[in-house]
Amino acid sequence: MKAIHALLFFAVYAGIANACPVDPAVQIAFAPEGFIEKADIVFFGKLEDLSSDGSNQQVATFSVESTVKGPNLAYVTVINRLISSCSRPFQGVGSTFWVLALRRDGEEFYVIDIRGGFVPLEIAEEYGFDPAEDS
Repeated sequence: MKAIHALLFFAVYAGIANACPVDPAVQIAFAPEGFIEKADIVFFGKLEDLSSDGSNQQVATFSVESTVKGPNLAYVTVINRLISSCSRPFQGVGSTFWVLALRRDGEEFYVIDIRGGFVPLEIAEEYGFDPAEDS
């Protein structure tokens, strides 16, 4: 079923100019191995606070419910860089997400850019994405 959904997404959206052919959350949920491998932290958490600094990025703070990779922290602040057509904003304070983020040398916070991402709980459930079960 996952394969059919992914193929449908590719077929429908691949022809749209200047748009992301497949929702990044679906890409991660469908084939998570590479994303998890590259991430410095992978956790499931509740979005507690969300703000924008006016420069195409969001600052999102999560209370962490479960950590699969990286340090076990109670709260994690993530910078979501909205830098491409495949970038997606966080929405819904109080919503829950699987977050896969990077930490670069010299940066204070974890970062989501073109190589990181997040999967809302609804998509994770639809695609059977649960890194805690797979680790």
